[in-house]
Amino acid sequence: IMKDAQARSIYPYLHIAKESNLYPQLTRSIATQSFAIIAEHEGDFSINVSIDDIGNKETVALLERLLEQYESIGKRIIFELLESEAIEEYNEIVEFIAKMRRYGCRIAIDDFGSGYSNFSRILNLAIDIIKIDGSLIRNLDTDDKAITIVQTIVNFTKNSSIKTVAEFVHNEAIANIVETLEIDSAQGFYFYEPAEHPVAIGQA
Repeated sequence: IMKDAQARSIYPYLHIAKESNLYPQLTRSIATQSFAIIAEHEGDFSINVSIDDIGNKETVALLERLLEQYESIGKRIIFELLESEAIEEYNEIVEFIAKMRRYGCRIAIDDFGSGYSNFSRILNLAIDIIKIDGSLIRNLDTDDKAITIVQTIVNFTKNSSIKTVAEFVHNEAIANIVETLEIDSAQGFYFYEPAEHPVAIGQA
């Protein structure tokens, strides 16, 4: 609960939760509250899951119960997985994707191109969306090598019927290059910055 209603990133606190063994409970609590909120709104929603979440049987079982409880939600949810974890923990990821697809959920690979890229393995995961890592996108207006790498990723995804999202689009020049490269969608501060919300999750 945020007493001063200021928007803050959760990342600085995640290692504390993991070190104190609170991470699984925190994940399940946030998932439960998130599904209730999603049920009251239209549109698609992305949920980031880590290999710690996927490897936790109670957490996965909870996600399945929530998807059964809110029957119409599955087709609106996109589970985002880190590329590095998808490559390193391949078998666990495959099993998780199969379970979530039964409920109509889509799967996205986050931070693609950040150093672990393995096109053949990603293709075998039957991914719906690839989010191109911000370390490549934010340099598109100054780095020809970044353009070459991103163009290669786009060519790969188009041939595989995978949608692409450009992360970290922070100015007009990059937005124009993203459009020229025919990337499907884009996100970043150029379009919208995180804003304060009068009611935080858990206050309502």
